[in-house]
Formats: sequence, C-alpha cells, structure tokens
Amino acid sequence: NTDYEIRHSSFIAWLLDAKETHGCGTLFSNDLVSKLAPVDNPTAEWGVFREKHNIDLILTSPEETVVVENKTYSKDAPGQLKKYRELVISNPAYKNPSFVYLNLKGEAPEDLKERKFWNLCSYSELLVALKKLCKEKKDEIDKNHSKTRILVEDYINAVEMRHLKSGLINEKAKKTSI
Repeated sequence: NTDYEIRHSSFIAWLLDAKETHGCGTLFSNDLVSKLAPVDNPTAEWGVFREKHNIDLILTSPEETVVVENKTYSKDAPGQLKKYRELVISNPAYKNPSFVYLNLKGEAPEDLKERKFWNLCSYSELLVALKKLCKEKKDEIDKNHSKTRILVEDYINAVEMRHLKSGLINEKAKKTSI
C-alpha cells in the first residue's frame, strides 16, 4: 500500500482531521500543519478535504487555507501547480492560501515558474514530527484510541523502510551487507 500516493494522502488527511476515528482531536494537526506550511494559527481545527478540485489535500480554517500537492515517485505535470494555485486564489472561500509541495525528499517542483509559490516539505520532516508526537504524547494518544499510535508507528516504519531506505531494518541490512 505504501507505493500508492493516494494512500499517503489519505493517511495524512486522517491524522489532520480532528473529527476522524483516531480519537485524538487536533493533537496531530496542531503539530503537523506548521510542518507543512507557515500558518498563523496551526492549532485551529482544520477542515480536511481530499481530492477536491483534484487537489490532493486542502486544509481550511476560518482564516487560512493550506493546499498540499503530494508526490511520491511522480512529478508535477505541466501546468498542474499553476492550475491548482489559480483555482484556489480565485475562490473567496479559501482565505490566505499557502501552497505545499510534499514529496519523499523535499525536492522542488518541475515547473520552474511555480517554485516560488510552493513551500517544500519532505516525508522525512513529517515522520520526524510523528515520531516525536508518538514519543512525547504516547499516553494521550493511547488513552484516546488504543490502536492509533500503533498505526502511526507502522506507517512511519513502512515509509522509512520502503521509500526513504532509512529506519532500523535498513540500518541492520546495511551492516550485514558490509
């Protein structure tokens, strides 16, 4: 499942949505939104929309909007980012938009003209934040839903092992191949 970009977007959306079944309210969004984009109020309760206007993730609060284009192994198509940005900017429902280009290594978009509009974020940055939350807020997460932390830790391990080639399993494999 970790090979499918849409699965990553869905998992991230699940974490960011305070009303979701993880039972942790804004615990995840309070920390992760500010990792994605420079927002004024990261602790807002964000509305989370998947694939609205074909955009991977749109986060809305009464004052701000965060647009996330998520890429794992693909790149942005010609005109894709400009189309999304202009669509959001032209819609008065989206307040003070920030645009995020999320990918495995935090690489810039292919579209040279759009690069200046899109904040870069890597999966590594998100995973570091998730690890920290799982460690520091372990009791709170476990209290709210006993399986949430396990799901998040499994996600971290899967992304590290499969995509980032980091994590404990990969480190052990490197040592044994020397």
